[in-house]
Amino acid sequence: MGLQMISIRLPKVLIEDLKRFAEREGLGYQPLIRRVLMRWVGHEYKLEAQERFASSMATPSAVEDVSHSSCEDDGEPMAAYG
Repeated sequence: MGLQMISIRLPKVLIEDLKRFAEREGLGYQPLIRRVLMRWVGHEYKLEAQERFASSMATPSAVEDVSHSSCEDDGEPMAAYG
C-alpha cells in the first residue's frame, strides 16, 4: 500500500480518544485513523452500489406512485428530521 503523508488538524480531545482506542486495539493512533477512514470509504462505496441497484430496479410505475404520494410539499424543510 503506497502511503502519502497528509496534514490534518483535529481537536486535541479527539486525538486523545483515538490514542486510547488505538492502545486498546494494539495500534498507534495513526494506523487506527487509517483503519477508520478505510472502513468509512468502504461503507460509502457499498451505499453507492445499493443506491445504483435500487434505482436500476425502480419501475416507471413505482416512480409515479412516489411522485403522487399523499405527502404535500409546503415549501418548508422536513422538520421531522430535526
